Amino acid sequence: MLINTINNTFATHRIRAVLFITVCAFVTLIIGWGGSLFQVESLATWYPHLIKSELTPPNIVFPIAWGLLYILIGASLGVVLSIYANIQDALRVHIKSESFMPMNSGKSIMDVFILLKRIRRSVSLFAVQFILNFLWSYFFFYLHNPLLGFIDILAILIISALYFINTFSIGKTASWLFLPYIMWLIFATYLNGFVLFNN
Repeated sequence: MLINTINNTFATHRIRAVLFITVCAFVTLIIGWGGSLFQVESLATWYPHLIKSELTPPNIVFPIAWGLLYILIGASLGVVLSIYANIQDALRVHIKSESFMPMNSGKSIMDVFILLKRIRRSVSLFAVQFILNFLWSYFFFYLHNPLLGFIDILAILIISALYFINTFSIGKTASWLFLPYIMWLIFATYLNGFVLFNN
């Protein structure tokens, strides 16, 4: 059965899963750090003069929080990609070993292809929200435009929620790894909105 083949594939590819998670976390962290370069000048000249919420953390908190969050969301993507690779391997093994699919495996095969479609959707959602995340620093800090930043971060929040929901049926671990990011986005949206409506 195809499902049994997939389960066996998962059990034999733990090292590859760790590799996917590690690489994705590292790449996400580096790209996220690159986006922070837009902030350097404004943090010294423009940002200190804004009216900000009393809940705004000290500046030192932001790079630490974002660094941890980039690692977590990268790990989430790594889990999703690992599942995708395992399913593809299992499909290849299954196709080679069976000239004709058993009649009672049709539902399992359909479920697998639905799962692959959901994985591709999750990867697309991740890519879109991450591009918008990168652009937020450009809009808010480089352009000194809290309005564009606010619109951008609202879009990030919505797409991230869709990613969480879509990924939950793929692998709950991937969704839970993403949850702290969503919680922080809610807080960051509030901070951005406060700056927008009070300056």
